[in-house]
Amino acid sequence: MADEQATILVVEDDVLVLATLSKMLRRAGYTVIGATSGKEAIRLHHRFNSTIDMVLVDYFLPDLTGLEVAQELQKDYPSCKVLGMSGMLTTEQRFQSLGLQFILKPFGEGELLSRISAYVALR
Repeated sequence: MADEQATILVVEDDVLVLATLSKMLRRAGYTVIGATSGKEAIRLHHRFNSTIDMVLVDYFLPDLTGLEVAQELQKDYPSCKVLGMSGMLTTEQRFQSLGLQFILKPFGEGELLSRISAYVALR
């Protein structure tokens, strides 16, 4: 079961993937806020920053990269937890170079929930 009251901002431009991830996380007990672009994610994070525990962001977005989203959020919120995701292994190094977590697509539900649970638990 998810940490009590944990909220995840999920940033994914593929609406079917966003819906699947959101459903998976809600079923596990998380509150989910969804965004389909980098700029929308930044706006939502500014609006709900006090309630967002973690950001799950795809690397390839229509307006910004997931890395740019992470950098922008961490500039304003240095303790912002970001879990980057992509189907391309080369993007892992980009996230990790900034000290961010990464998960390679495709991933299973168990793997994702385990990673999120461990990351959210870090205080």
